[in-house]
Order: sequence, then C-alpha cells, then structure tokens
Amino acid sequence: MKAFKNRPDEEINDLKDNVAESFALHVLGQSSVKFRWIRSAFALASLMDEDMTAELCGTDIILNKYQFLHYLRRARISIERITDDTKYSYEVLPTEKDVLNTIITVDLTSKWGFPAPVIWNITAKYSKIVVSGGCMDHGRVNHKYTQSEVRRETLENFQRNNGHVAFRNLTDLLLQDPSRVREEATDKIPSLWLEELDDNPGFLNITVCEYNNVDPSIRTKNQFLSWYKRFGQMWHPKENDTDYMRIQPLNVQKAKSTFRITMRLQPGKRDNATFDFDFKVTIDVNQHGDLKVYITRLEVLCNPMIDYMDESLKAIREVVTENFLKSIRTISPPIPRYSSVEFISKFSNNKSIEVSICDVGEQTDLRHNGSVLLHS
Repeated sequence: MKAFKNRPDEEINDLKDNVAESFALHVLGQSSVKFRWIRSAFALASLMDEDMTAELCGTDIILNKYQFLHYLRRARISIERITDDTKYSYEVLPTEKDVLNTIITVDLTSKWGFPAPVIWNITAKYSKIVVSGGCMDHGRVNHKYTQSEVRRETLENFQRNNGHVAFRNLTDLLLQDPSRVREEATDKIPSLWLEELDDNPGFLNITVCEYNNVDPSIRTKNQFLSWYKRFGQMWHPKENDTDYMRIQPLNVQKAKSTFRITMRLQPGKRDNATFDFDFKVTIDVNQHGDLKVYITRLEVLCNPMIDYMDESLKAIREVVTENFLKSIRTISPPIPRYSSVEFISKFSNNKSIEVSICDVGEQTDLRHNGSVLLHS
C-alpha cells in the first residue's frame, strides 16, 4: 500500500479511471435480464467486500452483501432490454490515493414504460455503495435524474392536470376523503381503492412479490383481493400514525398514469417495528369509453431488507390470540362449545376448517358436530 501511494499521481489516476470504467460496464451489464447480465453480476459480486453495505434511495434501508445481491436479482427483472448503445457514464471523484470513489449513471427504462435511471456511488474497495437515481421502486422518487425532456413533460402534465382525475380518485380512496367514500376503520389499511380494479381480466395485470422467488407471482383480481384481505389481517398502521401513507407520481399522462403507493405498516397487535410496503399502480382514464377510471396494472414490491412472511409469522400468535378473545367476548351466553376453535375460520380461504379430534376423526362442520368438542 505504501508503494502504491508513492506512485505518480498520473499513474494512479489512470488506474482509477480504468477500474471505474470496468465497474460502470458491469453495473450496466447486470441491469436487465434481457442482456448479457450473468457475467457482469458475478463480476460485481466477486468485487464486493463481505462486510460491504448498500444504501437505497435516501431511505433507512441498509443492505449487507447478501441482501444487496438479492435486491439486484429482483431489480433487473423490472428493466427493459438494454443494448450496447444504452447510455452510461462514470465520474471519478478526487480522493486519497488509496481510495476510489466513483459515481456511475445508467439510463434504464422500466417495463412500466418510463425512464428509470440508476446511480451508483461506489466508495473505496467496494465496501460502500449508495444507490440513487429515479428511485422508482423504493424511497423518494426523484425526477431530477430522469431524462430532461421526459422529466419536463411529466412535471408539466402533472401541473397542468392539478386535480388530475386519476390522481384525485386514487388519493380520495386511499386517504378516505369523507366527501367521496364511506367511512372505514382508521386502524385498518384502506381497501376502497381496490374498487377501481378493472373487472376485465384482459385489461388487468396484477403481480405480487415473493421474497424467495425472483419472479413475482401473477394473480387474478379475486386472488389478489383474497391476498389483500389476509394481508390486512396481519398488517396495519401503527396506532396514532396519521401519516403512514405516501403517494408519488412515476409517470403522469392525460389518459394513463402510474403512481407508487407506500404504506408504513406494523405486524401483529403489539408495538412491533414498522416496515414500508410499496405498491405500483397504473390508472387508465376512460379505458372502456365510459369516462371512468380503472386500475389496470398493480404490483406489490418486496422490501429488500426483510421477508414479510417471516415478520408475519413472528406476530401471528398475537393476531390469532386477539381474534380468539374478541370472538369470545362478542358471543352472547350460552357460548357454543365449537366457538373455541370456530374463530379460526376467519383465517381460512372459504370459511371452512378441518379439525382432527381424538376418537372422533376429522370434522369439517363444527356447528353440526359441536357436541364432540367437550370441555374438561
């Protein structure tokens, strides 16, 4: 290292420039599965320190090496095909001789049809990476880094349509504007916005991220509504948190607009930690010539730091216990014997449950067979 520091500045600067360009080419190369991504992905992984950290889009998300690689696997499937002509740039910042700090910018396009540029700020031996840019999936959306002509068009459209019908409908339904929607419980996640989902399956595209699978699962409207109902049983706004939701425009046009909805939610019934859930939605105006608005595309994104299912499992005992006690409290005497297990049907898909009872066998209708559930 001492010998390296004693080398001429010009030689060191040339070396840093070559390394930075190599990094930039690998960042570009791994950005989409519709490109020669595997070689670049492995090259970047081999260059990362085991104790490296990565920050995402100005959020409090700090990833370790494993989490960051997992994040990159998921991020590249949402990017359109890139080519050898895709624009990229890099800049080497002034530092000490034995430190490399380079900023890499790659102009990408989301499969949702709008620019999704990404910026990597790499420091030292690849021990710290700060990812920013358009930030279409996580953190605060920054149109400053989208292509200037597109940025100008997006902002002008949004200003011109201040009170834009799609945005107005979405915000009214999500934020529970009393002049537009019926009252919902304030301790529950909003559900009225899902009434805007297009009923025609040919016009509706819904996917839900699964942490252990790179490709999100495709859902029908009914499947998603069932998923969202179960999701709402486990996750809710923190008590007294009136600012748990944020809606950000990603691409605003007169007839079709895309937004990202972020909900800061808490699992279970105790004072557990909160996590961000992100939903991307596209809203079409007058899709069927009826002057109505429809959600035609919806994607539930994963939080790169945690597996939501793991967090749900940690808190499920609280939820089940609370529902059991609540069901008992609301039943007027005499309390049926089957009530001690019948409440579980709330967590089933079709309101039916199967119970295996010693010396009796399997029972599927507890109301008709309640006599077998005797208390000692």
